[in-house]
Amino acid sequence: MSFPENYFFIVSRSSDCVLQVKHALQESGATIVTAIKVPDDDWKHESQIWCSQEGFIVNKHSGMVLCVDEYTKFAYQRHTMDFADRWGFDAVDGFIYRLADDSAVLEIQDNGKVEGAHVILSHIKLGKEALNQKWFLQPSTSPIVPTKVELAGVHDIHTKEDNDGREASDTESEHLNYYALFEKRQMYNIPVQMSRHPRLNDHIYDLVAACKPNLDKGIVESISLAIMTQQHAVVERFVFQICVRDASVYSDGEMMKNVTNEDMANENMTEERENILTSSDIDHYFRAFLLKISVCDALLLPNPKDCTFALVVELNEGGEPTQVEPGLPWVPVKHSKPITRREGMNVIPIKSMDVEEMQFRLFVEETRKKTQSCDARE
Repeated sequence: MSFPENYFFIVSRSSDCVLQVKHALQESGATIVTAIKVPDDDWKHESQIWCSQEGFIVNKHSGMVLCVDEYTKFAYQRHTMDFADRWGFDAVDGFIYRLADDSAVLEIQDNGKVEGAHVILSHIKLGKEALNQKWFLQPSTSPIVPTKVELAGVHDIHTKEDNDGREASDTESEHLNYYALFEKRQMYNIPVQMSRHPRLNDHIYDLVAACKPNLDKGIVESISLAIMTQQHAVVERFVFQICVRDASVYSDGEMMKNVTNEDMANENMTEERENILTSSDIDHYFRAFLLKISVCDALLLPNPKDCTFALVVELNEGGEPTQVEPGLPWVPVKHSKPITRREGMNVIPIKSMDVEEMQFRLFVEETRKKTQSCDARE
């Protein structure tokens, strides 16, 4: 049996949860998870609605197709499509199966979670074990709006096997093909590389979630992307130095609490409000930073082969990190010497911004050892 012609919900027969793009993200690479069905006026509603076009399952909110990572078997969404991403539906048994291999079906990962469980590709099971593989399609009242889908070649994610012959499954990228992890997109009309790997996207999302409360408290000194060798020696660091000033005085609610009638008549208050950073100003600064990042490769020497990376958040001295949620995979890093002393590094300024609400600097630190090794090769 084929899918309905109009929009529908994909509902689990085991829990009555529906399929949804995680956090209702619109970025390519966001994973597909189970969620409690939300009301029509909820902002996540459209991320729970799907349609079928030429065998592809398309999310209404993002307009992207449901596909499966060949390495992790996690279901996620992306712009580009492949014939392997086409699906069929067995209304009798409730399987959503790959047209290229009808023994491969969508399954809720059995991790004890009803809501927020990942959806994976698995082989058909029998009896009670098959319950997490069974679905029914519930029609949605949303009208269908045809979307043109185009096929494009996408590199699969390749892995190297470890000494025991098992595939490594680390979040780090030393075993992942760079061109499979990222796809070229545009933001503010600037070409950028966007991650499409589900686990890497979750890793980045966790970093942002962990940073936000600490940024609000003004205790974050910098956020760094460190490029390291297989021996975990840092060869290059992209450092984002951030200083967020107390923005509460710019909040309308906080300002009105503290403003007297005499203050309201003060012209300085009007001038202060006129200097507040607007969303269009932020867009302008973001575009300027992206433009600089897109050309900074020309300023840097090539890195060694088989590098990995780490995302590092450095707090001001005495700052205590805020625990966002239990089990968040962030651990403190112990340093043998103060973190501010970066001997053996060449510093390359990229871009800076200094406005009333915040200071922001981006620079790259490149090890002199890398510089010397490149000079030796020449």
